[in-house]
Amino acid sequence: MYGTDIFTALAEIPGALLLAADHDGDLVGGFLCFHYRDVLYLWAAGIDYTKLRTLHTYTGLMLAAVDLAAALGATTIDAGRANYTYKRAAGFHPVALRTLAYFPTRDAATARALHAMGHAMEA
Repeated sequence: MYGTDIFTALAEIPGALLLAADHDGDLVGGFLCFHYRDVLYLWAAGIDYTKLRTLHTYTGLMLAAVDLAAALGATTIDAGRANYTYKRAAGFHPVALRTLAYFPTRDAATARALHAMGHAMEA
């Protein structure tokens, strides 16, 4: 859904953070997060699904996100839209969804990609 160009641009946003799960020197998962004011936004997850059941990667990243939020002084974690059943069982509850976007440069390729992404999400 997202290309390297989108993640490169998003990594430049003030407050962007990567929570990474490492196992024996291999990256097995991560959350792209944004910290803004008192909220930690868990924006996108990438998981090595071949190791998910044995390593419990998603649960480990969720626990790390809680620790990170506390360390940053965040009072709210916006855990995103997907995996609702898991999040509800973990004690999260639905709230109004907000997204912070800051683009330091506006090149034509990024504008086209964001425009296409917006139309795909409306469909």
